[in-house]
Amino acid sequence: MTSDRLCKRLILTLGLLLAASGGPWEIPGSAQEPAQSKKSTRSLAPDLVTTKMGQIKLKLIPAGTFQMGSPDGVGSEDEHPQHEVRITRPFYLGVTEVSQAQYEAVMGNKPSYFSAAGGGKDKIAGQSTGEHPVETVSWLDAVKFCNKLSELEGRKPFYEINGETVRVPGWKAPGYRLPTEAEWEYACGGDPADLEEHAWFGAPSGTHAVGKKLTNRSGLHDMLGNVWEWCWDAYDKDYYKQSPRDDPMGPDAAGAALRVFRGGCWDC
Repeated sequence: MTSDRLCKRLILTLGLLLAASGGPWEIPGSAQEPAQSKKSTRSLAPDLVTTKMGQIKLKLIPAGTFQMGSPDGVGSEDEHPQHEVRITRPFYLGVTEVSQAQYEAVMGNKPSYFSAAGGGKDKIAGQSTGEHPVETVSWLDAVKFCNKLSELEGRKPFYEINGETVRVPGWKAPGYRLPTEAEWEYACGGDPADLEEHAWFGAPSGTHAVGKKLTNRSGLHDMLGNVWEWCWDAYDKDYYKQSPRDDPMGPDAAGAALRVFRGGCWDC
């Protein structure tokens, strides 16, 4: 079985899911210090926020604990062992995958294969693909998108980018970023009872407009299916064996050649 942590699929299936640690919104609480115990006059974070550029909606995901990875006898070698992970601080995550129109509003270009000018135009003939997820974006494209959006909104960019080397100066910075793999899996939750109601999958028809299937229990669309989604983490098949319990961020990632992506896609 090929792992969905690093599946050898065409780059065109790789899209973008936006995350943020905070910024102008005061995010309450943590796993160690519940929001109700904090004495503060600052306003609490809204459950849903929208970026100024591209009108991207992000949902507040609360702190919590979950079992990461696959149980014994299920999944691939790099999904073991299953282990407890604690997300100690709330964070924001995109309600949908970033659409082609949202990506263009920020970056000024249209990289997608499934678009009117893309190589897959015959598969989506007659469709307006502005609401389809952006795809054919590399991991570096994705982090550059995050930095560009931060700059356009007056935030300090989350990443330091030097050629193909990317660093995170501080994980509490307010700029937009990619989710860690642990944050992604935590927000994705368990398998839905009826996958067809939640995910586009199993047909060679191309991508679909975002947000047309049911949300998961976190209130997010298309966490499974449609397009694969980049995570921050560098890929190491043995990382689960040594992953820390609190807020794992993957192995040393500054110049990593392989990165994790999750979620499956329209033809899986």
